[in-house]
This record gives sequence, C-alpha cells and structure tokens, in this order.
Amino acid sequence: PEINRNPSITNMKDIVKSMNQATESDSGVFADLFADLFLNSLHDNELLTSALSNAHISTAFRDDSLGKAFEMVAKIISTRELRGVDRDIFFIPHSNWDAHNK
Repeated sequence: PEINRNPSITNMKDIVKSMNQATESDSGVFADLFADLFLNSLHDNELLTSALSNAHISTAFRDDSLGKAFEMVAKIISTRELRGVDRDIFFIPHSNWDAHNK
C-alpha cells in the first residue's frame, strides 16, 4: 500500500515533502498543522509499507477479495510490535448476508 506507486515524475515524494516542510510566517496555524500531519502520515506510510513488505505469515488464504483482505489483516497484525500497538480494529466489508428477500 505505497502512496503513488507510479508518480509522473521520479522525485515526486521529495517535491511533496519540500512543499510541506517550510511554511511562511503568514501561513497560519492550520497550514502548519496540515503540513505536520501530512508529513507524519507520509512517514507512517513508509514505515507500514516497509513492515508489510517484510511481514511473513504461514496461513494460506483464499485467492479472492475476501481472502486478500484477511491476508492483509493478518500481515498488519504480525507487525504490531514494530508499530508499537497493543490493539487494532479492522473492518472488512462483505455483503450477501441478508437472505430476507429470497
């Protein structure tokens, strides 16, 4: 889950970071807050991408969208120590449970 896997220019990530690092004195508190949150989210995404690429699970999952979703959940759970969390919450949407109209 890397952000913008195929950027239109090779150093897109560096440009985005440089645009959000230095705010002007008249930028305002919301611009500073947005820039900080945005840069932190890019950093967190890089860490998660790296952790997930190194995550190995032994369970075999079905080769469909539901199986792939459960596999991703298992990989994320396996990175919990690296991410420094004790608890995660996951939501996997799945339809076709309501059989009232059949």
